[in-house]
Order: sequence, then C-alpha cells, then structure tokens
Amino acid sequence: MRHEYVKLHVIRCEVVWFKDCLVPEIPETDNCPNLRLSPTSALPSVKSRTTTKMDTTNTKRFFDNPIIRTFLGLHNFLVLASSTILTGILSYFLHHYRYRNTHLVYQEVIAVVTLFLYLFATFLPAFKFYRGYMLPLNLLLSYFWLTSLIFSSQDYAGNRCLYNSPPFVNRCRLKHTIQAFWIIGFSYLFLNAILEALMWAGSRTNRLLHGGDIEKDRPLTSGNAVPVSNGHGTTTTV
Repeated sequence: MRHEYVKLHVIRCEVVWFKDCLVPEIPETDNCPNLRLSPTSALPSVKSRTTTKMDTTNTKRFFDNPIIRTFLGLHNFLVLASSTILTGILSYFLHHYRYRNTHLVYQEVIAVVTLFLYLFATFLPAFKFYRGYMLPLNLLLSYFWLTSLIFSSQDYAGNRCLYNSPPFVNRCRLKHTIQAFWIIGFSYLFLNAILEALMWAGSRTNRLLHGGDIEKDRPLTSGNAVPVSNGHGTTTTV
C-alpha cells in the first residue's frame, strides 16, 4: 500500500504523519527521544497557517484601501488650505499694522512652515509606497497648531479681539477667522495622526506576517533520512 505523508518540523525533530495509517510510535532520534505523535496533533499547524494568511490578507486590504488614502489626501488638502488662509491674514496684519509680538510671529511661522510642507504631503497618499511615514511630522505639527490655537484664543476670544494682536484694530472678523482655521487645521492634523498610525502599524504587521510565511512555505525536504516502520513489515525512509 502506498502511504502519503506530510513532513513536519517540531523542535528540530523530523516527524512523519501518515495519512492512510496510524504510526503508534516514532523511532527515537538524537534530538527527540521517546517522541510520539498522532495525526490529529498535526492539524493545528495547518489551521494556524491558514488563519495567519487570512489575517494578513484582511490587514493588507484594509490599510491599502483607496478610501483610507483618499481621506488622508483630503485631510492634507484641508490642512494646506487652512495654512494658506492663515498665512494670508497674518501676513496682512504684520505688513499693514507694523505690530509684532510673540503670538503673531509664532503663528505666522507655523502657518508658513505647514504651507510649505503640505504642498508635497497632499499628494503622498496617492503613491502605493506610502505607509504612514508622515506620522512623526503630523504629531509635531499637531502640537504646534494646538499652541497657536491657544494663543489665538487668548487674544481674540470674547471681547478681547479689539485690544490684542494687533491692538486697537477693529478687524474682529479676521481675528475670529484666524481662530476658526487654527481649530480646523488642528482637527484634521489630529485625525491624520490617527489614520497614519493605523496605516503604519498595519504595514509593519504585514511585513512581519509575510516574513513568517516565507519560512513556513519552504519545500518539505531534508537531507537527513529517518527510517520509520509502517506496521506492515516494510520500512519507509524519509
């Protein structure tokens, strides 16, 4: 009778599982003395391999989803638009009223730097190689935008807009617009940080799982021959 078998590696030992017959005992080897194995004990490894591949596929599909990338691109565009409007209004105040204090200068610098960076960052999610690499930058800019939001709230909230940054300039609509766009930009930067953290984590998980699959999918061959008796008076060498 022909016996089909699958060779498994268990703790540096080669074990044979016969499909057509039961092997009551595996001969002792140098690495694994008195090792016994039943056919059912080999099944979890096959199930585990299938589950791992399914998890890898699902993770890859989710984090390579074009909808996620579209949201990232849209958020980047809104941050770019917010920084453009803020740069324009703050530059207008600095140019026409010649008033400079820490709050105005700080907000202008953050708006200009964000505008420059997001001219390029807006298009990054469209590329397949992108895997959330702007996460550190988004976290850093989120902190800077939150600080600018606090400064603008201190200057313009309530009835203080007439007396601050620049003082005695009755342009409260523009000043409240500055405050509003700091809120909008910070919100989308924070959302971007969450999405990019999930994308980066998913990409890292995919790399680890694919690396494990390479090891598992190696051909089941070996140069070491192990004689095993099949119980019918013949000996099979593997």
